[in-house]
Amino acid sequence: MKKVPRSKKSVANNKDDARPVVKLNERGLPEHFRQYFWDCDFETVSWRKHKAEIVFRILVRGVFDDLMWIRNRAGDMWLRDWMTKRRGRGLDRPDVRFWGLLLKISPRVVTSWLNDESRGIWDRRTEPKSPDKTS
Repeated sequence: MKKVPRSKKSVANNKDDARPVVKLNERGLPEHFRQYFWDCDFETVSWRKHKAEIVFRILVRGVFDDLMWIRNRAGDMWLRDWMTKRRGRGLDRPDVRFWGLLLKISPRVVTSWLNDESRGIWDRRTEPKSPDKTS
């Protein structure tokens, strides 16, 4: 069987497989991010001034392509530092685990964040209250 030489083009460079180019507004954000900033004036939100808040909102509410846009734009090192400073605050437990794994944060460190007493308030916000057993 004759070997067929592989193309040196990566999949990302293949025009048929490439993702559509995201057009940015003058503040460096995709226009469709407006939906994540429903509670403020999106026209005043800029990547340069509000990077941490933008990252937080997209990590909490974003779809896969938006998460990857954030990862490419901010970079793994910046995201790792941001996540470490926050200790995963504001993100659900599975999201903290996911980003810890993706950003190569030690599982022990992530577990220590998740076991921190102060996190209990955040984690219990969605648990149903147990019925009163006084009868």
